[in-house]
Amino acid sequence: MNKWLKAYRHSIQCLGRTKGFVVLFFLIQGLFPVQSQQSINHWRLEGYLETYFAHDAPARPQRRPAFYSSFTDLDRLAVNLLSWKVAYERKRWAIHGAVMQGSYCRENLASEPALLRHLNEAFVQWRRDDKGTLAVQAGVIPSHIGAETARGLDGYTLTRSLQADNSPYYESGLRIDCRPSGKHWAVAFLVLNGWQRIRVSRSFRVPAVGHAFQFGRGLWRIQSNSFVGPADPEQPHVWRLFHNLIVEWQAKSRWTFLAVADGGISQGSIKAWWVSPTLMVRRQLTESLSCTLRGELFMDPQGVVLRTPSALPGNVKGISFNADWHIWSHLLLRAEARWLHSVRPVFGPQENPSFTTLGITGAIILHFKEDFLASPNQKKSWLFGR
Repeated sequence: MNKWLKAYRHSIQCLGRTKGFVVLFFLIQGLFPVQSQQSINHWRLEGYLETYFAHDAPARPQRRPAFYSSFTDLDRLAVNLLSWKVAYERKRWAIHGAVMQGSYCRENLASEPALLRHLNEAFVQWRRDDKGTLAVQAGVIPSHIGAETARGLDGYTLTRSLQADNSPYYESGLRIDCRPSGKHWAVAFLVLNGWQRIRVSRSFRVPAVGHAFQFGRGLWRIQSNSFVGPADPEQPHVWRLFHNLIVEWQAKSRWTFLAVADGGISQGSIKAWWVSPTLMVRRQLTESLSCTLRGELFMDPQGVVLRTPSALPGNVKGISFNADWHIWSHLLLRAEARWLHSVRPVFGPQENPSFTTLGITGAIILHFKEDFLASPNQKKSWLFGR
């Protein structure tokens, strides 16, 4: 494993020095012929509000442990994520920008400068054709890793899994997407500024790289994602090799099964590894009601990823039950009960920690999206079903 990691490091360094990704981009571009362009020229406005109330037993201070990146405030009404997004698209080009507020950005972007802690997205996109057979994004973009995003609306459960809260929600750098027309697969290549980082460090030497491969056919979807390189540009000697595997099956009888497995190796002053499997089973009861059962495990013997009190090594497992009620197409009510158990006492007050916790969380999600075409007297709206 040591030799394999060193070989990856050497190849990435050589690739970065020789501008290998620029060469790779033009090689890929030649494989996909230009197709006809449709006239696209419009603005898009999106709003998202996720507010919640949470209580854990046994009683604890005002916040949950540090390995939670969302829904951290307890015993009071709080906002997990409030975001506004503006996008402008014109033919092949698009510009996306989004700002946010809430406990998610307070916890998950704490290491960023104050001016960047409320930045959700900021990237420029170029597409070769209207079908997106080849696309390039540059800037602050959503993470290519995992099946859960910062927006609860996009996931199966109210709270995020342990593996989602301890892997990137966002990333900054360059992404090249290849989606051959008529194929069931897509692949992306990424050059990144570390493991969930926006600020560029003065000690930045070698970028991290990654890939995202997705295959979907019928009721199945399989995705493979990776990250290789320095996790923190300020510590370029600490390298991380990480892989994320997602398998989703949508059964015809309103059942959906989602299995996600994370595994990583960190090499620097200490050598460490971690694994985190998660299984979710979702049942659509009616058109507006659904429930999800989740089982999860996070094993981090050296404590390099799972942030626990006093930097204790983490080995946490849990099970949760989630219920969703779509009152309106833009309004979602959620409730969840989650039980977690750790091999070390990491829950509750530090003066009297506990091995086990039971959390009850309720959330209200409100969202909308408006699309304004550039041509006069034309407006396409997703709000109120117009």
